[in-house]
Amino acid sequence: MKEIEAKILDIDVTDTMSRILEAGAEKTFDGNVDVVFYDYPDDKLRSEGRRLRLRSFGDRVELTYKKNLSKETVKIAEELQVNVSNFDETKQILEGIGLVPVYSYTKHRVSFCIKDACFEVDSIPGCPPFLEIEAVTEEKVFEWVKKLGFSAESALPWSGNEVIEYYS
Repeated sequence: MKEIEAKILDIDVTDTMSRILEAGAEKTFDGNVDVVFYDYPDDKLRSEGRRLRLRSFGDRVELTYKKNLSKETVKIAEELQVNVSNFDETKQILEGIGLVPVYSYTKHRVSFCIKDACFEVDSIPGCPPFLEIEAVTEEKVFEWVKKLGFSAESALPWSGNEVIEYYS
């Protein structure tokens, strides 16, 4: 499955969430998300544009593999994701096969979805809040950027880690 998305930095959370709801999206999640990225000790995955992420939010735990395909105007990645039943045991499995945790954080996320797009409002300590717009095509991402009142230039093809690095 392809993930097609863009980030918009330093948003007004209340105003942005109001515009998302006014556009007809439904809130699907509001809570903390614990995130751990794994790699081999030699950073093999990162050096090849790949990532392995374990995250827990609400009563869900997901293991996700991503491979960057493009970062020209939006971020496009191959994404494979499975639900797992236990965060701590999955960590033990990953570490047991030689992977190491390379980056972790907790963020607050509010998620919304509508027919052809999903929106994530993320708050990570040390970073101003930002919006992620994910849609079925690059064109749809930019349609939603415009519908929500942002400029195309404000939509960045960044990962969450790149946002954190930018503000570090």
